Amino acid sequence: MKIERGPEPGPFSDPARYKPYLRPLFRCRCAYCLTPDDRLGGEEGMTVDHFKPVAAGRYPHLRLAWSNLYYACSICNSHYKKDHPKPEEEAEGKCFVDPCEEDPDDHFRLVCDANTDELCRVRPLSPFAEYTVFRLKLNYRKQLRDFWRSLHHEEFRLLARERDIRLRLEDCTNVVQRNGLSDELQRLQADYEWQLAKVLGELEATRQLRPFPAESTS
Repeated sequence: MKIERGPEPGPFSDPARYKPYLRPLFRCRCAYCLTPDDRLGGEEGMTVDHFKPVAAGRYPHLRLAWSNLYYACSICNSHYKKDHPKPEEEAEGKCFVDPCEEDPDDHFRLVCDANTDELCRVRPLSPFAEYTVFRLKLNYRKQLRDFWRSLHHEEFRLLARERDIRLRLEDCTNVVQRNGLSDELQRLQADYEWQLAKVLGELEATRQLRPFPAESTS
């Protein structure tokens, strides 16, 4: 999802003062790896990143620019600052995907690992995405891949639960067609329908925690 930046909340004299305002803007996720901040210590575990670097005198005038401040985890921030493309690289088109200018969903897919068949690798769809995945080491950071694996396993658990509930609902329907709807069957059917709605909600919430859309296997 592309980040739509609202009006500046400041001005403030320290970039860190913007962090509480950046947090909801970036949906409580790192701007780059899209990990929810509740897995990283909440707001306290996050940083304020300058998308265009202000170190080494490159963009000093953007130190407090609202449009240049991004909510980022410390790992992405440290890699990003250290490995920000040099001017000659930028001239060659080697740049990071900017989530405030483009939708990351257009640049990345979460795909299955060839060895484990788990959704825990990122496939770049563009040159900018390829540069981002390489520089931020998205496919080599254990914490990220373990989180994506856990989402994959939880999705499979919920899908199995969904199939089981649907089978039970089908059995109820068959009994009703043969014997009519009794009060007991009505209560049982309503309970299964409630369980199904709950599981479908949990399934959608689990999928929403993924950093990028899962590549279709169909």
